[in-house]
Amino acid sequence: MRHISVALGGNPVFATMAYLMVAFCAALIFFITTGTSFAQPVERNEFKLRDGVVVQRDQHMIYLMNAKGGIDAVELREGGSVWSTKTGARPLTLNKNVLIAQTERAEDDRPGIGLTVLDTLSGRKLVDGFIKTPASVHGSVSGSLAGRLDLQALVEGGRALVSWAFHARKLRGAKREFRGRKRFHELRDVKRARPTTGVASLDLETGGVSKLTEEEASFASVPLFLQKSLDAPEQRIPDVPGIQLLSADERHVMTSQRIDNDSVWEKYLITIFSLETRKPIAKFRSHNSLSPFFVDGPTIVLETGPYERKIGTHIEREPLKIRALDLESGKELWSREIRDTTYRGPFPP
Repeated sequence: MRHISVALGGNPVFATMAYLMVAFCAALIFFITTGTSFAQPVERNEFKLRDGVVVQRDQHMIYLMNAKGGIDAVELREGGSVWSTKTGARPLTLNKNVLIAQTERAEDDRPGIGLTVLDTLSGRKLVDGFIKTPASVHGSVSGSLAGRLDLQALVEGGRALVSWAFHARKLRGAKREFRGRKRFHELRDVKRARPTTGVASLDLETGGVSKLTEEEASFASVPLFLQKSLDAPEQRIPDVPGIQLLSADERHVMTSQRIDNDSVWEKYLITIFSLETRKPIAKFRSHNSLSPFFVDGPTIVLETGPYERKIGTHIEREPLKIRALDLESGKELWSREIRDTTYRGPFPP
């Protein structure tokens, strides 16, 4: 304090102002370096829309797991098919001209996770790999009565780091008790144990799979995909209540407002904001309150379904889909059914 006071001619007022300025600058630097300033858009060329759907923006391509057990390469703007293959079943990630995907469970029922590397231009298989797992891990793409397998991958140099987690499902049958004439039922109890996890390295040229050391695994473990929302006050779009869902490429924000009751099918008003300008760029009605999405020029691509809807005496059933809508009119441009890997039964009595 003495140094600043002398430099400013000994005036304590100027010294105080100088200290306040230094404190302000220090706080500004802190907010910038710690990421607590307003959320800003990032440039993401390759990203995941949802499990089994990855996007390559510069090539205007989207790779998705189709309902028939294979992978479709779809042109982003018009929804046309570029190629289709059954070599892979579940796209995980991509990097330039290679797509890493999970395959269906091995025919000999070996415990493990099948992987394949595909050429993004043609769908041609480049190499296969196989991750050995404990016998209790079911490496199937779809969930089952046994449990669910989550996968995430990240390309690093000439290898793909694959992080997996198997969530076993332990069931306890219904319990029945008789007390006089009354019968009591205890509903089926689903106990969820801690998942079995692991991280492996897949060589993109040879298909060789190697285990990582504990130190490498802790450093390289890839977090499972999770749709993000803006929660911190300094990151949110101001004066907009409710959940603010971040787009898959982290460039836009979706909010919803319920404007009708259940008698109206499209009872939510969806608003899309630009994260850069923090201003709305589109509004449309939807039966979903929020959905995984991203914006590509004049088009929004999002997930819908599965659902059942009664219209008069008719039951309309809609599978899980990816849809592309015109941002201005809300008109559907194209849609693609994708594989629903959620296990919905049957369960034991």
